[in-house]
Amino acid sequence: MKHIKVYLTVSLILTFLSFFLIIRWGHIIFWILFYIIVTVFIMLLIRQLEILNYIKKYPFRNYDESDTYFSDDGIFKFENDGFYVKNLKTQDFIKWKDINFIIAYNVLLFDTSTMFLEIHTNEGAFKFNEETAGWYQLINNIRLNLSSINNQWRMILFNTPNKEDRIIVYNRNDTTLHL
Repeated sequence: MKHIKVYLTVSLILTFLSFFLIIRWGHIIFWILFYIIVTVFIMLLIRQLEILNYIKKYPFRNYDESDTYFSDDGIFKFENDGFYVKNLKTQDFIKWKDINFIIAYNVLLFDTSTMFLEIHTNEGAFKFNEETAGWYQLINNIRLNLSSINNQWRMILFNTPNKEDRIIVYNRNDTTLHL
């Protein structure tokens, strides 16, 4: 049903019209028309809610190289020894060998969560979220350029979207971090 919102709106208008006809004349044919239209409206409403629930349940995109979400570097420019982060005023360069540790976590806002990565170096911490342009390329390049990475971190965050637990994605020194 491609135009379900239009059908839903039309059936709602017809419901009000048939209700008005019942009040005005009260014939049995208007009662039957009212029940039929209300039934159609409820069925369309349930269909619309099922579509919305499906979108909320499966918000993740299928991998498609032509989709700019997956192929665009966004605010990043990747090199062999690190990557640039293009800020508004400066352009920071983070070397792969200078990354001390990376932490991932979800931030809750009402009923949705946003995934964050904190990349810690000696120069400071850099925070990125899944809305950042180039997020997918960042994740992919981290996986390719850092050995001993925890590859399960995304699945843990996907499976616990309503928790704000912090997960160590990468720890260069394998020392205990107090999160």
